[in-house]
Amino acid sequence: MRVALVIAAVTLTLGLTSRPTSALQGNDSVSPLVSLQMIDAQIGWAVTAGCDPCPLNILPGLVLRTTNGGTKWEDITPVDSSGKRTGVIYLHALDPQIALAGKWVRKSSHESSIEIFRTVDGGHTWKASANPGWSSISFLDPREGWLIHDIVGYTGHTDVDIYRSADGGETWIKVSSNTDRNSGLTNLSGMTGITFFNSTTGLITGLGIPSDWQYLYVTRDGGRTWQEQKLPLPPQLTPHWEAYLWPPRVFTAQDGILRADYTTSHRSDPNAETEHTRPVTVFYVTRDGGTTWMYTTAVPVSENRINPRPRPSTFIDMSHGWVKSEDTLYMTSDGGRQWTKVHSSQLFGDVTHLAFISQEVGWAVRNTDPYGGGARQTFPFLLKTLDGGRTWTTLAYSISR
Repeated sequence: MRVALVIAAVTLTLGLTSRPTSALQGNDSVSPLVSLQMIDAQIGWAVTAGCDPCPLNILPGLVLRTTNGGTKWEDITPVDSSGKRTGVIYLHALDPQIALAGKWVRKSSHESSIEIFRTVDGGHTWKASANPGWSSISFLDPREGWLIHDIVGYTGHTDVDIYRSADGGETWIKVSSNTDRNSGLTNLSGMTGITFFNSTTGLITGLGIPSDWQYLYVTRDGGRTWQEQKLPLPPQLTPHWEAYLWPPRVFTAQDGILRADYTTSHRSDPNAETEHTRPVTVFYVTRDGGTTWMYTTAVPVSENRINPRPRPSTFIDMSHGWVKSEDTLYMTSDGGRQWTKVHSSQLFGDVTHLAFISQEVGWAVRNTDPYGGGARQTFPFLLKTLDGGRTWTTLAYSISR
C-alpha cells in the first residue's frame, strides 16, 4: 500500500498537563487542523496548527486520531524523552494503526533536534526510534521506507543524507549522501519530498532554481545513486519560469501522478510582458514507474498577486482528482485530461487541504490565519462532502484526551 505524506509545522513546546475537551461550537476558539489524512470513511489522522503564543483554548502541534469520520478526535500526542509534550512537525500515517511522528526536542537554548516516535496501536503507545530525523519520508508498506535527513543548509544548497528502513522505521541505514560526489545529487535546495514506486525506483522533487529548471532526481538502485530527470514542458509556458514539483502520488509500482506548479521566475522582470508566465498547474502521469511522464490538461488556476491563496489538490486513483484555485474547486475523472468546475463559494476560498477517500466522500481543512487578526474569522475549520465536492457542510468536531 502506498500512502501520502502529511506535514505540519509547529513552534510551541507543551507541558504534560491534562486538558479539557475542546469543541467547535459557535465562536469558541478551538484548535484548527493543518493537515488531515483519512484512511477510510471513519478512521483518520490529523495535526493541529502551531502558535507561540496561542489564543485561549488553542492546543497547538497535537497528533489527533478519529474513529467516527472526523466529528470526535482523540489527542494521542506522544511525549519526548524528558516527559514533555512538544509540537509535532511531521506526521506520516501508514495505515489505521501504524504512524510515525516527528517532534522538536529542545536540547538547550541554542540547540534542538528532531525525535521520531512510532505507534503500532493507533496512538495508544509510542516508542522512540533510533533515527537521524527527517525532512521527507516515503513508505512502500508498513516495513520498507526511505527518508531524507538534512545535514546542513546554506544559500542555494543543502547537504542531505538518504536513509532506508526495512523494519517499519525502527532502524535506519544510510544509503547515500550528496556530500559523496558519486551519488549524483547536486544543486540540492528547496526539496519538497522523496517518493518510491518500488524497492529500487524513487524520486526526489523540489523547487527549481535558477529559472527554467526542473528539480527532479531519480534513482534505480534503492537510493544509492541518483540522476537528474527532465519533464516535458506544457505549451502554456513562456520564459522565464520557476517550477515547484510536488512529491508524486504513487498507486502501483508503475502508476503515479506528479503535480507541477509553474510561475514567473523571481529573477525576471515582472513588468516585462515577454517574460511573464501566468501560473500554470499541470499534472504529469506515468505508467512505467517514472521512466516517462506525460503532461495533462492544465488546470484553469487564477492569479492573485496581492493575496495569493493555497491551491491544494488530491487524487484517489489514476483517474479521479480534485484541485482548488481561489474559491473554486475543479474535478477530473479521466486523469487530468479534462477538468470540471464542481463548486465555488467564498467559504471555500480559505481551504488549505483536501482529503478524499472515494469519488463521493471527502474532507476539506479551512484555515486562513487562526492566530492573527482574530481567530473567529477562520470558522468553520473542517468541511465534508458526500457528492464529490459539489456541496459541502460544516463538520463540527471536538478534541479530547
